[in-house]
Amino acid sequence: MTNVTTGKTYYGRNGRKYTMDHFIKKGGEGEVYTISGHPDSVAKLYTARKFKSTKYIMDMRTYLKEKIETMLDYPVQTHLNGQLVITWPSDLLYDASGAFAGYVMPRVYAKKSLVSAIDSTMQKKLIPNYTWRTAAVIAYNLASAVDLIHERSYVIGDMNPLNFLVDSNGHITVIDTDSFNITNPRTNKTYKCTVARDELLPPELQGKDRSRPTTVFTQESDRFGLAVHIFTLLMNGAHPFGSVSTFQGSGPSTSNGSEMHNIVNGICPYVTGGSGKPSKLAPDVKILPQEVRRLFDRAFRYTAFEAARPSTAARRPKASEWISAMDHLVHADYSRHGSHVYLRSYGKCPWCDLENKKRILPGGSTALQLPVSIPKLSTPAPVSRVAKAVGNVTNTISNPGGVAINVRRDDSLLHAACIAAGVLISPLLANSVIPLIGRFCGWWLPAGYVIFALSLCGGLCGWGVAYLASKRYVSAYNGAPWLLLALLSPVLAWIAVFSGALLMKLLWLLLLAVFEIVKWTLITLLILGICALVLDSV
Repeated sequence: MTNVTTGKTYYGRNGRKYTMDHFIKKGGEGEVYTISGHPDSVAKLYTARKFKSTKYIMDMRTYLKEKIETMLDYPVQTHLNGQLVITWPSDLLYDASGAFAGYVMPRVYAKKSLVSAIDSTMQKKLIPNYTWRTAAVIAYNLASAVDLIHERSYVIGDMNPLNFLVDSNGHITVIDTDSFNITNPRTNKTYKCTVARDELLPPELQGKDRSRPTTVFTQESDRFGLAVHIFTLLMNGAHPFGSVSTFQGSGPSTSNGSEMHNIVNGICPYVTGGSGKPSKLAPDVKILPQEVRRLFDRAFRYTAFEAARPSTAARRPKASEWISAMDHLVHADYSRHGSHVYLRSYGKCPWCDLENKKRILPGGSTALQLPVSIPKLSTPAPVSRVAKAVGNVTNTISNPGGVAINVRRDDSLLHAACIAAGVLISPLLANSVIPLIGRFCGWWLPAGYVIFALSLCGGLCGWGVAYLASKRYVSAYNGAPWLLLALLSPVLAWIAVFSGALLMKLLWLLLLAVFEIVKWTLITLLILGICALVLDSV
C-alpha cells in the first residue's frame, strides 16, 4: 500500500496543486487527508489494492479515472438550503508521475451515520432530545438526498446506512459517492456499483454476484433500500422483513439471514394482509398514518411469485413521494404521554405499551424523551411550510421542530427565468399595446418608448413574480413547472404599461382641470381687482 505522508503534492486535471496536510482516516479503498489551504475540502487517495484488476475489469485505474471524470462532467446538485447533502467529487488527483491517484471532495464534519438515528441506544448521543417526530424529519432529509441523486438519473446502489451521515441538526450527507452506479450520458457506459448489504437489497438482486455486468442496480433498487431505512427509523429499528433489529451498533449487520429469505419470499408482517411474525421491538404499525402505510404496502407487499417481476419494482414509491409523506407526518397533530410522542389520531401511547412489555431497547425511553412542548401545526402541510416551521440549517434540537429540513433548490434559476422573460418577451407586445394607448388615451407614442417601458416593467414584474413564488419553488419536488411562472412577467408588464398610460392620462386631465380652475380663478380675481380700482377712482 502506498504510504502517503504530509506534504506530498498531487495535481488536479487542470494542473492545480493539492498538498496533503493531516491524515483523517483509512478505509478499505483509500485514505482521506485534509488539503493545505483548502479547509472545506479533503482528498481521497486510493490504495494500491483498489487499482488491482478484477475478473471483469482489467485496467481498474483507468476505469476509476473515467468514472470520476464522468461525475465531474455531469454533477448533481450537492447543496440544499446551503447545507452539503452529497459529497460529489470536485477534482481529480494525479501523482507526480501523472498517474491517477484519487479525487478531491467536500469535507464533511458530521461523525455519526444513519445507524445512530435508527438504533435507540445511540439516538441520545446523536441528538439529546430525539423523538419519534425527529425520526420523521431525518427520513424527510434522507428522501430529499436520494431524490437529488435520482434527478440526475444516477443510482446509489449501496444503500448502506454507514454511507449516510447525520449531524446534530438531523441533516443527511451522502458519502462514498464514488461507489455509485454511474452512467455516462454521452457514451452510455455504466460504471457499476459492486457492493451492497444484503438486507437492503430488493428481491431481484438477492443472491446475485454484484460485480457481474448483468447484475444491474437501478433507481427501483434504491427505492427499496430507502423504504427499508424509513421503516426502521419510524418503527424503533425493526427491519420490515426481519424479527431482529438489523442496525444495532456501527459494525456489521447482526442479521441472521432471515431478512434475505423473507425479502425473496415476500414475508412482511407489517403490510396489509402480510405474513410473518413482527419484531418484538416494533410498535403497532397502525401508529403510522394511512398515507405512510400505503407507501410501505407498495414497497413491501408482494408474493414469492411476484418478487422479481419488473412490475413489483415499478410500484415502489419514489423518493419524492416519501418527501411528501414525511412532510405530512412532521406536521401531523401530536400528543404526549410522559416522555413519549405519538400521533393524536392513534389514541394511545405505543411507546408505553413497549415499555410495559419491556421491549424498548436499553435507553429507549430516554431516547424518546419529549422536549417541553409541541408546537401546534396543522396537517397536511406543504413542503415549504416544513422549512418555515422547522427553521434554518443552524437550528439545534431543542424542540420537536428543531431539526432542520432542507429545501430542494436555490431560487436563482427562477429569478433569472422570470426577469429574462420580462425583459426579452415583453417588448414583443408593443404592437398590441400602442393602438390601445392611442385609442383610450389619445397618445400615439413612439414604438421605441413603448418597447423600453415594456422591457423595464417586464424586468420589475419578473423580479416580483420570482420573489413571491420563491419559497414554493425552492421546496417543490419538481421545480420545472414553477418556471412557467416566467410567462406571467410579459403579461403583467403589458398590463402595467397600459395601466400606467391610463393613469398618466387621468393625471394629465386632472392637471388640465386644475390649470383651468387656477386660470379662471386668477381671471376672476383680476376682473374683481379692476372693478375695485374703478369704483375707488369714482
